[in-house]
Amino acid sequence: MRLGAAQFVRAGAFLAGLAVAAIAVAGWRVPTHSTPGASLKVVAVGTNELQASPAHPFAISDDLKPGFSRGGVGRVALHNTMAQPLAVRIHTLPSVTDLDRLLQVRASAAGQPVFRGSVGDLRSWTRRHFVVPSHGRTVLETRFWLPNSVRRGFQNRVATITIEFKLTPARRAS
Repeated sequence: MRLGAAQFVRAGAFLAGLAVAAIAVAGWRVPTHSTPGASLKVVAVGTNELQASPAHPFAISDDLKPGFSRGGVGRVALHNTMAQPLAVRIHTLPSVTDLDRLLQVRASAAGQPVFRGSVGDLRSWTRRHFVVPSHGRTVLETRFWLPNSVRRGFQNRVATITIEFKLTPARRAS
């Protein structure tokens, strides 16, 4: 009996050691997922004259990485509450400057281009404007992406981009 009990204890100790080793190896594994990209949210700030919907931030991407096809699209419906058409220019106020040179944006309204360039360049008002008809609606579409040439500087960045509107009566807009 002593011989059988000793073998049983050795086998149990061996299995316990094997279990501890397996748990240790599983805990020390190197993650196989790639580096997280940038997290980007956009909000359009409407006015009494030009209401924006949605009025809350909407996610463009939670894992934005280089490549046009990996970018995100946001759409904002703009409603003119005035009795006259409004000429609208846009600019952005990014929450951080980290992505100013890296992040590209293309904005269009009613299918017409309004802006194309970096988010940093869009900190200034656009030269082009679009018209929202009296008591009418126009959709502003924005597309954000990181060019394929970007290799670093975007990882783990979190940014909220606020779009603001500059309004003038359409007949006086240039």
